[in-house]
Amino acid sequence: MAAIVATNLLPVAEAVRKQHPNANIIVAADDDWKTIGNPGLTCARKAARAIGAMVAKPDFGQSRRDKDTDFNDLADLLGTGHVEQGIVGAVTADALFEQLIMADPHSAVRKEYLAEFSELQKRDVAAFERLRAALKSAGVRAKVFDEALAKQQRKDDSEDERENGELKHWKIDLWPDPVGGAVVLDEVVALVKKHISMPKHTPEACALWVMHTWCIDVVDCSPFLAVTSPMLKCGKTSLLGLLNWLTRRSQISSNISPAALYRFIDLYHPTLLIDEMDSFLSGNEELRGLLNSGHTRVAAYVIRCEGDSLKPRYFSTWAPKVLTLIGQLPDTLQDRSIGVPMRRRMPGEKVERLRVARDAEVYQVIRRKLARWARDNMPSLQDPPDLEIMDDRAMDNWRPLLSIANQAGGTWPERAKQAALALSGPSVSKAADRKIELLRDIREVFMRKDKDEIPSRELVAELAMDEERPWHSYGRSGKPLTQRQLAGLLRPFGIISVTVHPEGQPHASGYKRVDFADAFARYLPPDPTEPPEPTRTPDPPPPSEPPKPSGNGSGSTRTCAQCNATDGTKAPYVINGKNVWLHRACVTFYRGTHH
Repeated sequence: MAAIVATNLLPVAEAVRKQHPNANIIVAADDDWKTIGNPGLTCARKAARAIGAMVAKPDFGQSRRDKDTDFNDLADLLGTGHVEQGIVGAVTADALFEQLIMADPHSAVRKEYLAEFSELQKRDVAAFERLRAALKSAGVRAKVFDEALAKQQRKDDSEDERENGELKHWKIDLWPDPVGGAVVLDEVVALVKKHISMPKHTPEACALWVMHTWCIDVVDCSPFLAVTSPMLKCGKTSLLGLLNWLTRRSQISSNISPAALYRFIDLYHPTLLIDEMDSFLSGNEELRGLLNSGHTRVAAYVIRCEGDSLKPRYFSTWAPKVLTLIGQLPDTLQDRSIGVPMRRRMPGEKVERLRVARDAEVYQVIRRKLARWARDNMPSLQDPPDLEIMDDRAMDNWRPLLSIANQAGGTWPERAKQAALALSGPSVSKAADRKIELLRDIREVFMRKDKDEIPSRELVAELAMDEERPWHSYGRSGKPLTQRQLAGLLRPFGIISVTVHPEGQPHASGYKRVDFADAFARYLPPDPTEPPEPTRTPDPPPPSEPPKPSGNGSGSTRTCAQCNATDGTKAPYVINGKNVWLHRACVTFYRGTHH
């Protein structure tokens, strides 16, 4: 089969295939070797792929003239025998593409070939990787090739991905059969672990949050998924790219203004994946307020004046959102988030290369299953029992995810509970709020010093003593916490410094333990290790020695009763009536094994 004009090959090929559905068809290509882009070979390969045909290319050898391009020219130059050889030697379109590329490996970055590489990557990943490896062996720099291909794919996406304002991957054909929730959640976890190195419990959290985006119409709270890292190259962007193909009506943005945020959400009702928030969130209080408003359905609106009449109208801010950044979110956003702390992959950790530029078949299949499960199970979702050791806001964040896990069944109810406690449990919640951390540490100072009042200078010195605590190098200066900074942190709790009278020392500005009682009771859980309130008496101590804390040594050489280590800062604790020396991090573990 041939055509006079190369661009007619595809419609002619489709018409021929329709008339001859079982025929072995060979497309006789023109080799427009003097024309940029070689439209003859390009159109022939496209037509052959479309109808499952083979491609024959004329081979002129060393006798070729400038005008020789098609099989008629071949017959005129070398005779019909060479035409027959060309037809008999027909190959698949992919095989011909590989022959052309490997004949001139550095031509792989040409525009006409990059589009075909992009299509091959989407259709046959194994074939793409094999050809990419061959190019690398032939001297083509992988980085140059990958960057050129990515640029071409971005251009293609910007030109044809949206149809009527909506992205193509937003359109879903439901999976034809009922889907087990545990099965599809396991598939998401397996896909995440296959491509990205993540801390324990975070793949499960991501899988549940992905399903949450498909159930957004029946939930009342939508927690942010806060993907954070201490530095670059920890996998945040890779995870974001993967979530883009798994979540409902997803849209990635590396920057967004407040007005664009609420207008885009109101128009498209997307899952919004916001990258590099550390580059534009600082000081943008309006954007932070808009994001905060979208945490609960009832509050997810802003009012803005619109049009020449300046008539006020509602704009919705209700949408699932992923926020990625280096560092930490502001407290108000962090409090509304499920945290996914990313880390750089260890040299020995192996994951499979992730290519997220195109919507691969595996993503499409999982999306269809997620959509089917959501449609079938959304009416049955029920609030889970509260996890008593989690605070109210953390429980609000996890409630929609726990309800999905309970409905999915299998091992997922327990896995979801463990993920919730690990990522948003009491220890994490405290660490997320420096003021709560400060109250906890001050309570421990009062316990350790066994005093009713303490000078400010002594309190900040005690707080800054432990190098592992934030007060050792606080703020941008990296210097220890100052008395003035301490006062500022305590002021919101209604705690102010007063004149104290330490024994054997001059009067000084400081704090009384009784002034912290209300804040300790409201913001800190009861501490079973705290001894009774100290009582003072002028009588001399009894002749018998007080019980010695367990652990060998004294002073800085004391041994931690849990880990048996002598390094690090330790303090005495009373557990089950027994005095022990422990690292702060070891208290929970010791308490759990000595109850």
